Amino acid sequence: MKHRYKKKNKNSIGKLMPIAFFIGIIPFIAYLKIINFNMSIYEWYANTAIFPDLFTYYKSLAVILITVIAIILYFKYLLNSKYMKLDLHQYYYPLIAYFALMLLSWIFSPYSYTASMGYMERFEGGLVLSGYLILFFYITQLINSEYDVKWITKFFIGSIVVMSLIGLLQYFKLDYMRVEFIQKLVIPKAYENSSLSFNVLPGRVYMTLYHPNYVGLYIALVLPFIITFFLCEKNLKKKVLYGLLSIAILVNLLGSQSRGGIIGVAFAAIMALIFLRKQIFRYWKVLIPVGVVCLALLVIMDFRSDHNNSNRIKQTIAETFGQPTTYPLNSIVTDGNSLHIDYKESPITISYKNKKNFESLSIKDVNNQPIPYTYEDGVYTIMTVPYNTAQLHCMIHQNEPYIKFISSDNSQWAFALTDQGFKFLNPYGKLVDLNEVPATGFQGKERMGSARGYIWSRSIPMLKDAIFIGHGPDSYIFEFPQNDYVGKYNAYQTQNMIVDKPHNIYLQIALNTGVLSLIAMLIFWGMYIVSCVKLYFRNALDDYLSITGIALFLGICGYLAAGIFNDGNVSVSPIYWGMIGLGFAVNTIVKKKLVH
Repeated sequence: MKHRYKKKNKNSIGKLMPIAFFIGIIPFIAYLKIINFNMSIYEWYANTAIFPDLFTYYKSLAVILITVIAIILYFKYLLNSKYMKLDLHQYYYPLIAYFALMLLSWIFSPYSYTASMGYMERFEGGLVLSGYLILFFYITQLINSEYDVKWITKFFIGSIVVMSLIGLLQYFKLDYMRVEFIQKLVIPKAYENSSLSFNVLPGRVYMTLYHPNYVGLYIALVLPFIITFFLCEKNLKKKVLYGLLSIAILVNLLGSQSRGGIIGVAFAAIMALIFLRKQIFRYWKVLIPVGVVCLALLVIMDFRSDHNNSNRIKQTIAETFGQPTTYPLNSIVTDGNSLHIDYKESPITISYKNKKNFESLSIKDVNNQPIPYTYEDGVYTIMTVPYNTAQLHCMIHQNEPYIKFISSDNSQWAFALTDQGFKFLNPYGKLVDLNEVPATGFQGKERMGSARGYIWSRSIPMLKDAIFIGHGPDSYIFEFPQNDYVGKYNAYQTQNMIVDKPHNIYLQIALNTGVLSLIAMLIFWGMYIVSCVKLYFRNALDDYLSITGIALFLGICGYLAAGIFNDGNVSVSPIYWGMIGLGFAVNTIVKKKLVH
């Protein structure tokens, strides 16, 4: 009997390995890959075709590989097991709709390679998105016992411990990636004489997830998960360990300086107050000193970072609720031989008839009336307010005539006078047209949340072209109005900025795979939330499965809240899909127990 039990467990572990690898190993993968991706064909990008990638390319390949293994294992278990059968759960239907719409967006995307493999430093194309859905299906089909749940949970918690230790070392400026020995392991021999450069300052936490913002998204998932076990655990030794791990994760969150992560954790905390009210009330004498310690830790870390976190939060509040920002330059549009400039809400039009004669320029106001000016030594001085605070210089560049408009904030805008009309000389040395860019909302709030206000204001009008199907998985960068140099300057204080993601999971889904696919996903999330509310709102949470179920639910709540300010990505999405798959599986087991 004992031998049979061991054999059963061994078989069970075999089916669990793809899940364990998916949520516990893939996030750690880091290996240098040089990507050939010719971006020089786009007028809004530099003449670059070679891109180094350390944290995302091989993660995406791992997702695809584990998906193939999971498919093989699933059919093996389906054919060999007398008891296993295909269970068609209701929550599959919105996912099937999402998959169909994603597939259509992928097939009809004009960016076929990107739609398949994904864009640089992201690599979340159709193959990877399909992998997420297949692994979700695999989890919900094969996880059917408390033993399965415990094994996966222990493995997952182990990975959280290791990831937290990596983050703590980074916070104390002991970054593993800056160690020569580690660099030799992650850099192929073909580039062994190369070294890594870092965009992240020492002391800021990025773990193995590529970007500190992704750390915030990750922690919004795992911190509520661990805190739930801390609150519900009755064994004192385990309770202390969960508490220490929670503090370590909290330090990582603050070290990442991710405001989205803080918002996600805060929302999950509110949900925890509702669903874990009995546990919180039961242990209030313990939780008060723990809360004081955490508060002291927050204050100490804020002082240590020169008030970076508190200042960023204050800045976000001011940008969101303060007075709208006004910009000297509102828009510039090229229209053949006419250049329309909206400067301090006073539009003017500059035009020319002879590009070789600067003195032939015509400057008129919005009513098409000439504006008085003087011209001397290649400089136009406009006499009327507000243009008397700006400058208009004429010059020859590479044997071509140019005019340069200099705003009161010292931003400079150079335009070539060509046979085809005015052309803007962009930061990449390319002559381009400037068009009116649609924007919705966030006027004067473009700088909110590290320019998320700007990105969202330009992304919302894009939705009308992605109602039924999107532009293709991971293809957002190609549809965003990258030639909106005035908008970028106002938001980022530089024209040299490429917007490659919407910083919002919901916009990301809607634009890449279609608004209808987002609706399907919202229905899917809604079904999970309703299921959890029904199962756990009045649940005593006195058994392992119920505790795990509510822990997973609170983690998903944190993720969905943090997703308002972050994008899904191949570093964190496998964990999310693993957790929500496990969440549905646990809910199914708990339901069956309640019925019996």
